[in-house]
Amino acid sequence: MSIFGEPESEGQAKTHEVSEVMLGGAILGPGAIPAALIWGAGELFGAISDIFKRD
Repeated sequence: MSIFGEPESEGQAKTHEVSEVMLGGAILGPGAIPAALIWGAGELFGAISDIFKRD
């Protein structure tokens, strides 16, 4: 669920999710940022693999 409202596409949803995680990292402190980057990289990899799975 995004705090930015309903995204227009799945790609925008991913962008908003990563933005929210980075914002959370800035609020929670430097320890949260590496975790956010790792999570964001996993999300990005998942999105890319989904693109290749489509027929």
